Amino acid sequence: MQRQIFETPRGPQSVLLSTSASPSAPWLHFGHATGMHARLYARFLEPLAPHFKIIAADFRGHGESPFFLQDNPINDWQDLSEDTLALINTVAPAQKFWLMGHSLGAVCALLTLTHHPARIAGVMALDPPLLPAQRVPDFTPANLENAFPLIRTSLNRSPHFPDRATIEAAYRGRGVFKTFSEADLMAYLEGGLAPGPNGLHLRCTPHAEAATFNGFSTDPKIWPAALTRPFSLLAGQTNSTVPDDTLARYAVHPLCHEARRLPGTDHFLPLQAGETIRTSLLSLLRS
Repeated sequence: MQRQIFETPRGPQSVLLSTSASPSAPWLHFGHATGMHARLYARFLEPLAPHFKIIAADFRGHGESPFFLQDNPINDWQDLSEDTLALINTVAPAQKFWLMGHSLGAVCALLTLTHHPARIAGVMALDPPLLPAQRVPDFTPANLENAFPLIRTSLNRSPHFPDRATIEAAYRGRGVFKTFSEADLMAYLEGGLAPGPNGLHLRCTPHAEAATFNGFSTDPKIWPAALTRPFSLLAGQTNSTVPDDTLARYAVHPLCHEARRLPGTDHFLPLQAGETIRTSLLSLLRS
């Protein structure tokens, strides 16, 4: 997959692009999780290259896509969904896209389908956060006491490291990276770090990550009723952001191809069950 910048009506977006499939192959857009970036998922996506023309974007404030308002405490997920629409309209305005996303990326896919169904062929949602969430208006200490815990965790992250060895030691086997393979950790660091005057810094700053966690902007109760294209929902077996009763509601929707948990996975199931997910996506495509 090759790095490319697309200038869209909503600003520049940095993406990984694969167009090795036949010209008649459908388009697939992939959206990543909060704090992550497209490069992390390249190994997962590459086996799909014979079946789709693929575009995997870095959301604003993540990877190599800029965060335009550095002091903004809210990186609205509806805005990120509109960024997705602007991107696919720039890349291939005459073709419908399949959307697949993980966590934040899954919710953005569902939002794009809800508001722009004519542009979407179907959706594969991977452990979307289908949980109630409450924003805080800013990151003052009083508001942070009531904020989503991951906002506080993000703001406490160090954005700067003197060298690669230091950040590898800080992340390996810890926190969100506890279940990452060595290859996945290296992919995260390759796409998530940039050189600075005193070493390395995170491309997705602690503030941008916190603002994105604070950007959840939709009532998940509107789904799945509002979904009007075929979709599948795959969830982690442990530490999932999809409650059991919610998964059951999706499973009975007439356009749901499948809704289930994948054994042996957690919230980062694309990194853990890639072959199963790719098989499920191709099954959804054929349906």
